[in-house]
Order: sequence, then structure tokens, then C-alpha cells
Amino acid sequence: MKRYVPSLMASALVVFFACTPADRSALPVNGGSSGSGGGAASGGQSGSNDSGGNSGSGGMPSSGGASGSGGETSSGGNQGSGGTNNSGGSQGNGGSNGGSSGGSNGGSSGSGGTSSTGSSACGTTTAGNAVGFCNGLASGAMAGYGWVALGSADTITDPTCDTGKVAITKAAPCTTTTNWNQANALCMSGKVPALPATPVSADYDNNWGVQIGVNAKDPNAGMGGSAWKSITFSMTGSPSGGLRAVLHKNGDPDATSYCASMTLGTAMPITTFNSKCWDGTGDFLTESDGPNIDKVGVQVSSTATEITVSSLCLTKVEFGN
Repeated sequence: MKRYVPSLMASALVVFFACTPADRSALPVNGGSSGSGGGAASGGQSGSNDSGGNSGSGGMPSSGGASGSGGETSSGGNQGSGGTNNSGGSQGNGGSNGGSSGGSNGGSSGSGGTSSTGSSACGTTTAGNAVGFCNGLASGAMAGYGWVALGSADTITDPTCDTGKVAITKAAPCTTTTNWNQANALCMSGKVPALPATPVSADYDNNWGVQIGVNAKDPNAGMGGSAWKSITFSMTGSPSGGLRAVLHKNGDPDATSYCASMTLGTAMPITTFNSKCWDGTGDFLTESDGPNIDKVGVQVSSTATEITVSSLCLTKVEFGN
């Protein structure tokens, strides 16, 4: 069975990457339409950012779908001391999937929401080559908002949207405040249904999986700076295996993302990220692409077995030269 990867990040609130079919399950993606990756293994791309309102204190991201809904991370308010919650731009979520035959397409990532709520203050300092989080806002090498994304058949129960704490879906993206359950990490919980015994393109389009990610800046843009050659993800929660890392380049269509199967805590050379990571027939990123990366995400791709996502948290991202 084949699988795919959705597209990458977006604005202040939510959605972006996707990846592979059965033999491609190694890659991740977040939300919206991704050009690659089918069912279980796809990693999507992220959507574009929307500018959000300035908030008094740091906003958090929400999920947003790249191609269908959700914008890129919106500009949110500056985060205040003590990690207080902010309200900021609107958040999007659940990007639409590309869905090519064989499940090679994934959903694209959406924009991260600008505001969100956090449970505690974030007093740590993030190194210049690393990315940390405080109430949904990145610090260090990236300074955008976090977000989540999902296919129309997938479910995210956490984070939630606005004061009513309503569920974020592809059809109902969050356009206000994203409620994150940890101040110093981007966490999601939910469920990815099993693919049918013989999946077709539509199965991958609707059920590419779920994704969590962050935008490089607010409003979103390429990281800039000197080129970096590798990326390392630190995560907690479940599942801890079968995940895909997804990157998006500033200026590329939302449906064009680059993915690679991920081993937590292990540095992945940027040159191993492929636009069709499930079978390796796409284009590879080059070391010179580092400064142009504007979204980073992790995808749980659909497979032949139902997957329960339980407090899967992105705690840190590190870039290496």
C-alpha cells in the first residue's frame, strides 16, 4: 500500500504538510493540501500565513490548512512576560489534500494561530540555532506561530479553538485563539482512521493524517541567515515512530513540500528531504535552501491501522551546520 505527505506551515494558527503510501509511511506532513504522500506515510505542506491582530501578550498558533483553509501564521501580539496568554490573529486549520493516484499526495499545512492560551510562564532562553516555544510562539531560530492541520476524515481533539474550546477541523478552522495545553511545547491529540484495504486517491486526500508545525516568522517568511545543513526534532508523546518531518520553502506553492522519515533526536541532513519522499522520485532540497525554509512540521500519516495520537508534543527543533 502506498502513502503520502501533505504540505507545510502557515500562519498564526494551523495546518500544513503530508506524505506516503504503504511503502512510504516514513514521512510526516501537516494539514492542508500536500502534493505528496498518501495515506499512512504522507507529510503535507503548510499553508500561507495570515496576519493576525497584535495582541498584548504573545499569541499562540492554531492549525490551518494550506490549500483549503487556514492561512499561514498570522502576526500575533508580542508575547508578554510570564507566558501569559494572548489573543492575536486568527487561526486556521485543516488544509486540503492534493491526493494523487496511489495516495502519493498529502495535505498541505495551514497557518498557525496568533493567539493561544498557556498554563505556565516560559522563562527559558533558546539558543540561536534552536527553536523553543512559549504559549504557541516560537523563539530562537524561528519566531512564528505554531499550528495544526488534518485531513477531513481525521480528528484533532487538542488543541481547541477560542473560549468555547471547540474542536478544530478541516471544515471549521480556528480563526481566533488556539488553546494549547502546554506553555513550552506544541502538542496535539486526535485520531487517524485506518485506510481501506485497497486505498484510492480520494482515501489519501481525505485521510492523510494530522500534522503539527510552526512558521519561521510572523508574518511568515524564509528563515534567512546563514545556510544550515541538518535539522533535529525533539518530541514526546505517542506515536513515537512512523513520523515524517516536512519542510516548506518560501515562495513555493502550498502543495509543494519536502519530507523525510524521521528518527526522534537524530539530525537529518536537509539534502535528504524530497518533494516525493514516499518513493524518492521528486526533487531534493539543497544545502543552499536552508535560509528559504518558512515552515517546519511533523506529520502522523494514515496507515492500514487506526492511529491514536496522544499528547504528541514538539518540544524543540535544532538546526546544524
